Amino acid sequence: MILFDGEKNLQKTMILKAIFLAMSILMLNSIPFAMAQEQTENTQIFYESHWPGIKIQVNATRNAVPEESMTVIVIVKSTTLEEINVTYLDLDVYGFIGGQNKTSLGDAHQDGFVLEFNETMSFSDVFPIPGDVWGVTYGELSFEYDNVGYHYVLPSLRFTLTYVENVKLETLQEELQSLSENFTKLYNNYTQLEDNYTKLNEKYDELSKGVTGIDNARNTIIVLAITTVVFAATTIYFIMRKPKQSW
Repeated sequence: MILFDGEKNLQKTMILKAIFLAMSILMLNSIPFAMAQEQTENTQIFYESHWPGIKIQVNATRNAVPEESMTVIVIVKSTTLEEINVTYLDLDVYGFIGGQNKTSLGDAHQDGFVLEFNETMSFSDVFPIPGDVWGVTYGELSFEYDNVGYHYVLPSLRFTLTYVENVKLETLQEELQSLSENFTKLYNNYTQLEDNYTKLNEKYDELSKGVTGIDNARNTIIVLAITTVVFAATTIYFIMRKPKQSW
């Protein structure tokens, strides 16, 4: 089959468009995956339990800091062939002011819903964290549901949630560490200066002893010199006083 130049160019253009379209689809598919991976990177399972015909799982932000927020996700899954009729689902989240005094961070409520076999439904909510709250947080989950004619009431299922870092304490610890390092350096400098002072003091004592010895020797020489001069003068005097012999 012989293709003219125009047909060749058209075929080439169609191939390039197809390649571009395929690459665009791959890129679009990879973006949600990357976003989902980023969203679950700081999330972990904090609670998981099985009840007749139903499974409950609670995921939440792993770590957070004050004045930010934590995300809590409640996942409900049917494990029976019959319909599961959930009457309601309530979640209360609590933290601790100063790491000690209990305080409410908020609550989430979900009205009734129906689950078919193997169906999963998830509900998420964001809870702001006050600046004076840190330490462990915890949740209280309550819900009611019907399964094969039986009514189940599950009040106050309690479990720990996101750990809120004590930023103030960490800052103080860093400052204390810095002060401790500075103190160690100053102490080492003081010890070195003290050693230098001791050595200089010892050197001074040695020099002082040497100077004293020199002074003593100088004084001895002076005394000997004076004694010698006096002796010489006395000798000359007596020689001069000696009577002359008569001829």
